[in-house]
Amino acid sequence: MIAHAASGLFIAGLALILSCVAFGRLAPAIAQAPASIRVSYQPATFWSLPFYVAAEKGFWEAEGLKPELVPFSSGTPQVEGADTWDVGGMGAPPALVGAAERGLLIIGLTNDESLTNAVMVRGNAAHTWLKRPARDLRNRTVLVTPLSTGEYLLLAYLKSLGLTRESVKIVPMDQPAILSAFAGTEGDVFVLWAPNTFSALSRGGKVLANGRTANVTVPGVLVATPSFAREHPDLVVRFLRAYFRAIDWQRANQEEALTQLQRFDQQTGGALDRQWLHESFKTRQVWGMAAQLRLMTPKDGKPSSVEKWLTEIGHYFVGAGLLKQNPEPRKFVTDEFLKMASAPPAK
Repeated sequence: MIAHAASGLFIAGLALILSCVAFGRLAPAIAQAPASIRVSYQPATFWSLPFYVAAEKGFWEAEGLKPELVPFSSGTPQVEGADTWDVGGMGAPPALVGAAERGLLIIGLTNDESLTNAVMVRGNAAHTWLKRPARDLRNRTVLVTPLSTGEYLLLAYLKSLGLTRESVKIVPMDQPAILSAFAGTEGDVFVLWAPNTFSALSRGGKVLANGRTANVTVPGVLVATPSFAREHPDLVVRFLRAYFRAIDWQRANQEEALTQLQRFDQQTGGALDRQWLHESFKTRQVWGMAAQLRLMTPKDGKPSSVEKWLTEIGHYFVGAGLLKQNPEPRKFVTDEFLKMASAPPAK
């Protein structure tokens, strides 16, 4: 059942709240004492890099924010731990579940992860057991992170082969455990996302499918908890400004941003070569505020692109029995904070 806080009335009320914020907006955020904000993220992921860049370049400080970065291994524990953070990023599938169960609001996009989520096998699979995927994947052991962008891709790929979730043996695992299993002997099929896909590729792994080949869009999203959005809409807006300023900096300074990503990866125990990290920039589509507003804003009474993507994800999850009913994106996708963040500062 959709949480009450994420009801249509709550979304409608945001416009009124944010208009008040705009009316009373103080120009220089730095003139005030820094405001604390808890930011949930997944370490070493490409879409989390702007949080790191914002700290390195002083973008948080410029917005009058003092962030506490709260790390999680994947989206499901993020949703389960939603009382420990205020805003953050995650894959669209766990955000959809979080909207249904906890009233999470989707307030923006991080990137298009369609090319970097992958269904993979070891390099010797084609020479040993995998000749015809539609036949040979049946009853094979698939390691996947539950209710994730990876599981969404897996369901789409299986459907394209005429298979279902029940056609294979699903073993739920977090990404580090899947990568460790790939390097060992456990499992046959491995569903990974970057930078883990690059780690597997560097060890000879082969890609069976990604979002593009499975014909699905796999977005990452920015989220806010309903209570924080209701009580501190101005801080949500400042969060978005800092995030998108970091995105703009990354696009204008890609080589330095790549060095930042490498350092970010190393801080969490990663050891990927620069060439693989460079793939993160080559294979991701990242949108600025104006482009995101076009993707998130309904037009002529029709659902926005983001709402369509989320509806498609919901269909797969309901069909696989992972959700009882498909949540209505219009009840938890809001472009109001982006509109405020993109507005010129008050003088």
